[in-house]
Amino acid sequence: MHRESMFITLYNFLEHNLNAICIEIGKELKSGVQLKHLHGSGLERAFLFLKLVPGFDFKDISEELSFIRNANKLRNVVVHNGAVLPSDENEMVNRFVQLQPSLSGAQGRPVHFHDNFTPLFVEKLQILFKEIGNEMQRFMANNRT
Repeated sequence: MHRESMFITLYNFLEHNLNAICIEIGKELKSGVQLKHLHGSGLERAFLFLKLVPGFDFKDISEELSFIRNANKLRNVVVHNGAVLPSDENEMVNRFVQLQPSLSGAQGRPVHFHDNFTPLFVEKLQILFKEIGNEMQRFMANNRT
C-alpha cells in the first residue's frame, strides 16, 4: 500500500509540474493557445501543448515517454479501479505490468508494486524533466533576437 501511495504521490507531482511548466511557457511566449484550450487532460494534454506551442521534441527520450504514458494507465487503474487490472489481457496496462520486472499482477487481479518500481519511476521522471530543461535551452538559443 505504501508503494502504491508513493506512486500516486509521484504521479501527482508529475502532472502538477507539467501543467505549471505549460502555463508558464504559455505566459512567457504570450501564446494565444493555452493549456486549457487543448482537448484532453493531464499528461497527454501537457505533452500536446509542449509539442504545439514551443515545439519541444522528445525523440531522445521516447523510451522514457512510453514508460510514463504506461504509468498513466497504471495510475488510472490504481485510482479508479482499486489497483485491479482490467480483465482483458490485451489491455495496454496489463502488457505494461507483464513487461516490468518491478510490477506483477494478472488480468482481473490487483497489481503489486515491487520495491524497485518507485526508484525506476523517479529515474524516468528525472530524465523527462531534464529533457524539458534541455528543450527550453534549445528553444531560447534558437529564438534569440
